[in-house]
Amino acid sequence: MHNEGRISRKMKLGGLMKLASLLNPVLVKIDCRADSKEQVIKDMLNEAYKYYKYEIDKDSLFKKIMEREAISSTVFDSGLFVPHVRVEEFKDFIIIVGIPSFPNALNAKMITLILASNTASGLYLNVLSAFAQILKDEDFFKKLKTAKNGADFIDFVREREFLVKKNLTIEDIMSKDIISISPDSNIKELIDLMFKHNTSYIPVVKDGRMAGEVTVLDVIKSGIPNYAQMLSNLRFLNTLEPFDGFLQHEDEIPVKNIMKKPTVVLSKNSSVIEAAFELTQNNKRQIPVVEDNVIVGVVSYMDILNKILRS
Repeated sequence: MHNEGRISRKMKLGGLMKLASLLNPVLVKIDCRADSKEQVIKDMLNEAYKYYKYEIDKDSLFKKIMEREAISSTVFDSGLFVPHVRVEEFKDFIIIVGIPSFPNALNAKMITLILASNTASGLYLNVLSAFAQILKDEDFFKKLKTAKNGADFIDFVREREFLVKKNLTIEDIMSKDIISISPDSNIKELIDLMFKHNTSYIPVVKDGRMAGEVTVLDVIKSGIPNYAQMLSNLRFLNTLEPFDGFLQHEDEIPVKNIMKKPTVVLSKNSSVIEAAFELTQNNKRQIPVVEDNVIVGVVSYMDILNKILRS
């Protein structure tokens, strides 16, 4: 039995590790077929079961992987196909890699099947990030495709020293494409920005530093007159009249009039559980990630759902 590529019994996972140390040459397939998701996954599972013994049978594992694919496809625009499954009965972390002949039915340039335990969300996401880096480097990926076998492939990866973190931090799941606005911009510009980017949260930035934050609820609240906010309900109103004045003057009201100072901020090194705690305890949908008063990202409750609970 080959022990390369296993981590649960043979390897302590403190700090950083090299991606190459998680790979097994017998589980790297060059010029593999990619006719369909089902075919690829079955072929890769067959390879894994040649070399390892598992407490869960192969057919059950295949069914679980396909159930995960039915929820959301793991074929990315970059050409990376990452079928995966996390199950309680699985005590290892196994990566099966395929470089398929291209073009193929899946439009996949690289396939990585990941088999992991329920507790390996952090490691999975960081391994995924490492493979995404490989595909971004076109010159290096061309070199990888010259590998004649799994050993060559791993040697190339080892030379580049792609690193993987075991522990997951906010930096790994936060949104880094920040849509921000100046406090001197007007409400019309703010609403247009929210609409264009389909976002309900925008950080307010002045001179490169975070000055505040504004949500779509802040915008809506600013459109309701003070007298109306003092009432217990507005059932007697059946028109948009209270908004009329607001809409007529939205290009005259500066964002700084409705923005708020953030009550909660996180750092890049904050843990995911800390983010989950702050989101729930403070009834937040988004929290800014700030370093030296400069916003570097935003983490949302949907990041927790998409990248942790259903990664």
